Amino acid sequence: MAKKIMIIDDDKDIVELLTYNLEKAGFTCVGLYDGDHVLETAKSVKPDVILLDLMLPGLSGLDILLLLKRNMRLSKIPVVIISALKQKDRIANSFKLGASEYVIKPFDIAELTSLINKTMKNPVSYFNLDLTYR
Repeated sequence: MAKKIMIIDDDKDIVELLTYNLEKAGFTCVGLYDGDHVLETAKSVKPDVILLDLMLPGLSGLDILLLLKRNMRLSKIPVVIISALKQKDRIANSFKLGASEYVIKPFDIAELTSLINKTMKNPVSYFNLDLTYR
């Protein structure tokens, strides 16, 4: 059975690019363009990895990450942040809240695919997360 990846990015071109390339690599992909239905979709799809942009309409990527990690059914799903934001505090907060990896746009699809495979094998440890953000 193909591993499932949920992609959350408001840029439809990014979602389509990722979906096309990751499906060629053997994954099944589900794309969302905002955070409105992330929890419901994640519960029904049960993704093996979530790719999450930080700059989204409505809920920010960090808010979504926090919601995912606070939810007992979803907290163990590895989340890879894919963002154009390079600020050290954003990257640090992402890891502090439980992100497994942080990829800065633009990215190399082959490297990202390899990173996704690595993340599925070795997700982040969930013992030292700060779920009191904000």
